[in-house]
Amino acid sequence: MGTLLPRFRSNFFFGIRTPWTLSSDTAWARTQRVGGYLMVLTGLLLMLAGFLGSPLWLWIAIGGAVALAAVVLVYSYVVWRAEQRAHQAISTGQPSLER
Repeated sequence: MGTLLPRFRSNFFFGIRTPWTLSSDTAWARTQRVGGYLMVLTGLLLMLAGFLGSPLWLWIAIGGAVALAAVVLVYSYVVWRAEQRAHQAISTGQPSLER
């Protein structure tokens, strides 16, 4: 699932849908990419726990899902806000504070 996530265009049915990703194509694309990487990482950790016979697989699954949700939520807002500030700086003629 994580490898397919970055390939989807903005829509209301599939993907990481926050108010910020739905209103910005840049925020959508970047959030889907980061979310895809985190899904793949969580899957690899779960496979490793399964191969090692670790009883921690449930904690990895729950922790991975919670961490993924928190990271992509904050990340999508940060990307969207940076884009909004850049557009505002361009429209007012002020220099942008982005790195």
